[in-house]
Amino acid sequence: MRLPIGVTILTTALTVLGAAIVAAPTAASAQMAESDYRVSITNLTDGQVLSPPIVFTHAPGMHVWQTGELASAEVRDIAEMGDTSALAAKLAGMATAVVALDAPLPPGESVSVTITAHEGDVVSALTMLVRTNDGFTGLDGLALSMADTERETDAYDAGTEDNTELASDVPGPPFGGTNRAPTDPQQPISMHPGISGNADVGPEYDWDGPVAKFAVSPLPMHMPQTGSSGAPTVAFLVFAGVAALGLGLGVRHARHAQQRGQV
Repeated sequence: MRLPIGVTILTTALTVLGAAIVAAPTAASAQMAESDYRVSITNLTDGQVLSPPIVFTHAPGMHVWQTGELASAEVRDIAEMGDTSALAAKLAGMATAVVALDAPLPPGESVSVTITAHEGDVVSALTMLVRTNDGFTGLDGLALSMADTERETDAYDAGTEDNTELASDVPGPPFGGTNRAPTDPQQPISMHPGISGNADVGPEYDWDGPVAKFAVSPLPMHMPQTGSSGAPTVAFLVFAGVAALGLGLGVRHARHAQQRGQV
C-alpha cells in the first residue's frame, strides 16, 4: 500500500532527526579529545641564559632526544646555537602542536606558553644553556594529565662540540662566539659536567643541580554547545520544518481524497 506523501515526509524527518542526534555525541567526543595546556618554564640558574625554548606535543612513541643516544642535526643546532628553526620544520606534520618562542629566558625568570594536545599525548621541550658549547635542557615525553605536573630538569651535553669554554666558541653574551669545536667522533647525549672555569667562561656561569623547571597545567575544556550552534538544536529545527511540511501536504492530500469521494 502506498503511504500518503505527508506520512512519507514525516517519516523522513524522523530519520533525519535520529541521525543528527546520534551524530551529535560523536562530534562532541571528537572535540573533547583535544585539550589545551599551559606550560611554564623557569630558569633556575644564577648565571645561564636559556635560549628561546621550543615546546611540542606528540604521540608517546616519538622521541626527539634521549640520553644515551646521538643528537640529531636539529638537536645539535639548538644545543650549539639555540636555533630551533630546523626542528620546528621537521616537526611539522609529526607533532600535534609546536610552539617556538622568540625571546631568551634570563636567570630566575619564567615564561608560559599555551599548547594543544590530543588525548594520550606527551609534551617535550628543548632550550640551550647559551653560555656553554653544547649544553641544553628540556623534556623528553612528559605525560600530560588533568592534574598539575612539575618537572625540574638537569643540564645535558649534546656530545657534538668539545667543551672548550673559549669565547670564540661560546655564543651566549658576553662572548658571542661563532666558531665550533666539533667532537670527533660525536658522543651520545649525557649529563653535562658543568663549567670548569679553566678558559673564558668563568665559574660564575656554573650551576648546581637542576637548571630549569617545567610546570604543566590543564586549561578549562571547551565543551561543544547544544544551543544556538549545537547539532541537537539544528536537528530539531530540521525536524520541525520538515514535519510541518509533511503535515500540510498530508492534510491537503486528505482533502483531495475527500473531494474525490464526494464527486
